[in-house]
Order: sequence, then C-alpha cells, then structure tokens
Amino acid sequence: MEELFYSWFKENKEELRKKGIETDLISGPTLTDNPSIFADHLSVTKMGRVTVWNSGAIDIEIVDQLTGQTVLNKHLEIREKTPCVKSILEEYFDCLGG
Repeated sequence: MEELFYSWFKENKEELRKKGIETDLISGPTLTDNPSIFADHLSVTKMGRVTVWNSGAIDIEIVDQLTGQTVLNKHLEIREKTPCVKSILEEYFDCLGG
C-alpha cells in the first residue's frame, strides 16, 4: 500500500506544484513490521502531511501556518489492494490549495 502512494507522490510533484502545492519531503518506506511512508506539502498558507502504512491506515493532517490551528485531521482505513490515490487525497489537496 505505502509503495503505491510513494510512487504517486513522486510522479505528481510537478502537477501539484502547478496548483501552488509544493512537495516538501517524501519519506521512503520504513523497514518495520508495518512499513509506512509520509509526504509533506506546503501551500501559501497551509502545510500538510499524509502518512500511509502498509496495513492500509492513512492519517491526513493540515495545519494553518499563520495560526497553528488544525484545518483537517482524518484517519482512514483502506482495504482495497489498489485504491485510487487521487480520489482518496482529493479533499486533502482541495483543502491545502484552497
């Protein structure tokens, strides 16, 4: 699961940049019992992180850079083997860019 998201983040960095969302960091898979990756994104006023575990758990968080307030905080459990990454992250990127 985490490899799918890792590849998607790497492949879509330029498209996101064109929408005003910079990919600050993409952490590759960890070598643990439940491997994970995370990606950090920055827009003009917000910063966000998506963490994806091989188990299918996904944590999404966006913070307003000026106030430090959490704008979006979600936990998802994905059971599909090949989910549509773009659909899963649509709300995240809409909120981050808006």
